[in-house]
Amino acid sequence: MWTVSVLVATMLSGVLLADVYPQSFLPPAQHSPLGPPQLCRQRTEYCFSYNRRSSIGPDNWNKVCDTSPCFGGSNQSPVRIYPHLVKFFCDPNHRLGYPPRQLVTGLLENDGYYPKIAQGTIPDIVLQGVPGYTDCIFRFNSLHIHVGKTGSRHGTEHRVFGNRYDGEMHLVHVRDGGNASGSVAGQAVVAVFLSTRQGQYSPQLDAILDWLINIQDYNGSDVCTEEPCTGAMESRMLSRMAAGSACPHWRSGSGSCGGSNVTFNPDKLLPSSRDFYYLYGSLTTPTLSESVLWQVMMQPLRITRRQLTDIRTMETRFSGLSIADNGNQRPTQPLHGRRILANCCHKKW
Repeated sequence: MWTVSVLVATMLSGVLLADVYPQSFLPPAQHSPLGPPQLCRQRTEYCFSYNRRSSIGPDNWNKVCDTSPCFGGSNQSPVRIYPHLVKFFCDPNHRLGYPPRQLVTGLLENDGYYPKIAQGTIPDIVLQGVPGYTDCIFRFNSLHIHVGKTGSRHGTEHRVFGNRYDGEMHLVHVRDGGNASGSVAGQAVVAVFLSTRQGQYSPQLDAILDWLINIQDYNGSDVCTEEPCTGAMESRMLSRMAAGSACPHWRSGSGSCGGSNVTFNPDKLLPSSRDFYYLYGSLTTPTLSESVLWQVMMQPLRITRRQLTDIRTMETRFSGLSIADNGNQRPTQPLHGRRILANCCHKKW
C-alpha cells in the first residue's frame, strides 16, 4: 500500500512523466540490441577536423587513424534525448558526484580542439554513483568543453528536445581494472550543459573559464592538414610520440601545449540538482570507441557570453582557424534501439 501511495503521489505531483518506478537502485545502461560495443583503442596521434566539408571531418572520421572499426557501430554518441521516451526512475538516495570538499590540481591547456584540464592530482578523485557500477572505481581523467561555431543555435553535442544550450562540458573518467577505451564500460563521462541564459552559476567553473584568455594560442608542435590517415602518417606519428615531440589531445596536460595550473573542487562543477539521464555510448571524438557510460546532467550551469567567446576564439591545430569557424561538436547519432534512462526526483530540465 505504501509503494502504491508513493507512486500515485509522484505521478500526481506533475514533477515526473509516466513510466516512473521508484526504486532503491538504478539499473545499468545497456548497449544496443543491434550489436555489442565496438572497441577502438588509440595507438597513434592524428588529425581530425570538425569541418563537415573536410576529408577528415565528422562525416569522414572513418578515414582517421584507429577509428574505422567503430565509425559504423550501433552504440555511437552523442544522441538526441526525447524526455517523453525516457524511462524514469527515482532514487532520492542516489548521488552522482565526487567527495564534496576535495580539491584537485591540473593543467589547463589549449590542445588544439578544445580547452582541456588533465594530469596533476586529478586521477586521485573518484566519481561516485555510476548506475549499475557503484562498486567500480572510476578515476577522474580529464575535462574538456564543446561549443558550436559562431552563430549556431545549438552549442551542445547531446540534444534534449525542447531545450537549447550554448556548450557542453565533459568530465572523463577511467575504470580501474579496465583498459579505458579498449574495454566495455571502461570509461564514464559526465556531461554538463552550459548556458548563457539559464542555470546556476558555479564559482569553480567561472574561475576556470576566466583563465581561458591566457591559453588562446595553440602552442603544440604539430599543425594539422586535411589528410586522411595513411600508413606513412601512422608511422610518422608513432615516431613523433616516441620522441615526445607531439602534443596529443588525448594525453594533454604535460605542458607541451603550454597552459596554466588550476586548482578546483570537481564536485562544484556539477549542478546542485543531481538529476541525470544515462545511457551506453561512445567517445565523441576519434577513435569513437564504444566504451562509455554516459551521465548527462539535466540542470545546466550558467556561463557568461564573454566566457563563451573566449572558448570560441581559441586557436585550433588548423592554421588560421579558431573554434568559432567550425565549432567542436560531433553531429548526433542514431540510438539503434538503446533505451535512455534517468534518475529524476525533482524538477525536470
